[in-house]
Order: sequence, then structure tokens, then C-alpha cells
Amino acid sequence: MGHARYLELIRQRFGSESSGRNVRTTLYLAIRHLILDGSLLPGTALPPTRTLADALGFSRSTLVRVYAQLVREGYLQSRGGAATSVSEALPTAMLASPDKSPRPAPTAALSQRGQEIARHATSSRIQGGAFVPGVPDVGLFPFPTWRRLLSKNVRFEQRHLARYSQGGYGPLKVALAEYLRVSRMMVCSPQQILILNGSHQAIDLCARMLCDPGDRVWMEEPGYWGARNVLRANGLQLVPVAVDDEGIAPPETLDGPPPRLMFVSPSSQYPTGAVMSLARRLSLLEQAELHGAWIIEDDYDNEIRYHPHTLGSLFGQSRTQRVLYLGTFSKVMFPGLRLAYLVVPEHLAEAFSIGNAELYREGRMIEQAALAEFIEGGI
Repeated sequence: MGHARYLELIRQRFGSESSGRNVRTTLYLAIRHLILDGSLLPGTALPPTRTLADALGFSRSTLVRVYAQLVREGYLQSRGGAATSVSEALPTAMLASPDKSPRPAPTAALSQRGQEIARHATSSRIQGGAFVPGVPDVGLFPFPTWRRLLSKNVRFEQRHLARYSQGGYGPLKVALAEYLRVSRMMVCSPQQILILNGSHQAIDLCARMLCDPGDRVWMEEPGYWGARNVLRANGLQLVPVAVDDEGIAPPETLDGPPPRLMFVSPSSQYPTGAVMSLARRLSLLEQAELHGAWIIEDDYDNEIRYHPHTLGSLFGQSRTQRVLYLGTFSKVMFPGLRLAYLVVPEHLAEAFSIGNAELYREGRMIEQAALAEFIEGGI
């Protein structure tokens, strides 16, 4: 096949690739595609840059840069005194033949865990629109104040905010510890608080640090669908437990092994709004102590109360520290902020901090610094 045929192939492919891209990128993609689909086989000599430039109607320097890029990436080879050609080092078995139909996609592209996540997906499909539960009216948020606080923390060039921070921004954790003491009757130190990128990350961290695949989890039924998939993705066995006017109603006798984890929303059950009675709270704490189980207390909208009195937290009522308290800023701030906090028992604080750093790393420090000031008065 002579240069004329290769010129025509490149010209045709160039035309199909040109959709809003610049000439250099388009030509690079066209030649690379022809190599990968087997139209230009290893060892094939490409047209000289001047010839191809004249045929396509743009500068030779553009062709020189494109060829050089393809040589650097290993698609082309260039030897002194010889024409630039398709690299003979390319594995021909991996290059598609233009005469063969594409290979069928694998029948099981996803892992079993990936298939479970996709099959049971719920939250990712209903993040916006009318009457979506848990989504605040962001039009009421004081964005000018928030913008000023963000700008202040960027402008002062606080270099410590550009680094990782163990468990989150220190002043924010101090502010949260004081806030929880006053509003939720919780006694906790800033070291027990982790700042995380949303409640789903907090639930995932709890599952990874406290559970093994196959462990049972008591879930409120109905309950928060967002937590189900995170826990299921960790290989945990979900056990639905009915909810009534007093909150979750644990069975009097166990049907199978005891739970390793219990996921509840005692202050305002999601989605019924039921407030867990004191008798149920004490019963749940007793069962957690009896079975060596852990309770995740999802306090997703404590700040938006529908009753006149402040309710104490399950965390504060636990004598044996079997409760992990989960709070979020998605309701009182805005969902796109993606910041939540997890309060863990004192004896788990160091391990959870290490787990968070190893699995996810800390970040969003500028937003955390702005949020600390916002909590302190928004000035």
C-alpha cells in the first residue's frame, strides 16, 4: 500500500475526529486510532510530514509535533535517514484487525460487589428534583457570608490548610465538641471527632473498621436507603427491623446470629420522623452491650427539630461507649459541601483516625476552616 492510500486513510479519519478539537489533537487521535485498529500495521512507513501537511492543508510544524508525540508514546519509531513508521515493538496480537468485528464485551465486567452496588442503587438516581427528602432550599443559604469566609482563609495564605490534617481541622473539631455538649448533652473531646467527606464515607469507615464480611446489621425498616448500599458493598448481611411509633422495634428473640452493627436514627427516624422512646433506647443499648454490637446513631437533621425540646443523644446515654454518632452539614449548610463528622468512643479514636488517613486521606481544609468560623458566628 503506497503513501496515497495512507494519505486517504488519515484524511478520512481526520475528518471523523474533528469535532471541536484543535488540528494537532485531531491529527494525533486520527493516526493513533488507525494504528490501534490495525489499519496501520507495525513497520508501516508514514507519509513524510511535508507531504501530509500539503494534503491536509496545514503547517508542517504541526505534523512534526504530532509525529514526535507519537514517537515519545511508542506508537511510532523514527530512525536517522529512514521514514517515520509504525513501531514494530507494538504487540500485533493486541491490535484490532480492520477486517474483524470488535471483540464482544466481557459478560461479567463488574465484580460481585460492583454488581450489587449497581443493582441496588437508589441515592444516585434521586439527588435532585421536587419533593426529594433531605434536600434543603439552598436559596436561603447566606452565600455572601460563606464566600467571604472562604476568601479570607485563601487570602491569608495559611499554608497549614494546604496540607493533610489528622482527622480534620482542629478548631472545627473544638467548635463541634462544644456545640454537641450544649445541644446534644454529649461529653466528647475534639480527638474523638473525625471530619469526613459526607455521611456515606463515615458509614463506610465504620463498616470497614468494625465489621467483617458476612456480619449482620440491623437496619430500620423503612430506613435510610443511602446507608443500605454502603453497608451491603462491604459484604454485610442486612437484617430489616420494623419501626413503629417508638422507633426501631428489636425482636424479643434473635433469629440467627446477633448483629455486629445497628444503624438507627433515634432523634428523627428516617423517613417516618418517629422519636425513639427512652425505653427503646435503653433496650437497644442493653442489647448492644449484651452482644458486643456497635450502634451507628444517624443524627442527620437534629438542627431542624419538629418538637420544642432538645433531645439527648444515644451516644450520651451509652455507659459502655457502644455508640458512634454521625452528623452532617448537608441540611444546615448545603449538600454540595460534602462534609460530615463522626464522633467515636474514646478507645476507638486513634484507630479510626489511622483508618481514615489510610483509606481516604484528609482534605477540604479551607472549607473546614471557613466552617469553623461560620459556626462561631459567621464573621
